[in-house]
Amino acid sequence: MSSLINIYKVHVNADPEKVFSYVADLTLHGEWSDNLTVRSVSEGPIGIGSQYH
Repeated sequence: MSSLINIYKVHVNADPEKVFSYVADLTLHGEWSDNLTVRSVSEGPIGIGSQYH
């Protein structure tokens, strides 16, 4: 079986902490991924055990 692998590199002129915080917030992924809606099921900050639909 063969595999197709695409590698993309993007330079973002921003603090790594701010970028990580944005990408780690799954509820924001719909802003840059078409036809995707994610909502938090659990309360509180993002962390181990957080749940999403």
